[in-house]
Amino acid sequence: MMRFHHLLVFTLLACRPGSLNKEQPVEPTDSTLAAAEPGQSVNYENLYGHYIHESNTQGFTALLELLPQGNDLSFTISLLQSSCESSLNGTIGMVYHGEDEYAGFFDSEPCRLAFNFFLAENKIRIDEIGICQVHPTGCSFGGTYVKRKAE
Repeated sequence: MMRFHHLLVFTLLACRPGSLNKEQPVEPTDSTLAAAEPGQSVNYENLYGHYIHESNTQGFTALLELLPQGNDLSFTISLLQSSCESSLNGTIGMVYHGEDEYAGFFDSEPCRLAFNFFLAENKIRIDEIGICQVHPTGCSFGGTYVKRKAE
């Protein structure tokens, strides 16, 4: 799992302009990591919905909503606690489709996020990559979010 996380961070950094020498392409060495084949459609319906941060308590609330967005996912995340209130929305570029786990990222200059989807548990782990400038210092969108049961 940690090896995958390092590969995802490397991929995020490598996607930045000028970060790789174009004469020396980097290829994944782990054959267990794979993106969807070109033309292959991945069904994300089971991921759509509302998620709550597993640490939600009185005074701290973090919510995540996932919706369809072409071949990727659209997200809205909001954070409310005594020291900050912030929200962010965008598109998650999906980069990994494993048997029990998917991964994607949101690459925006003010806030980069890595998303790990744990399919069997209906959970999503979000990690901020670098410094997120969308919320005040001391706040974070990071953590594990659990899917709400349909009402």
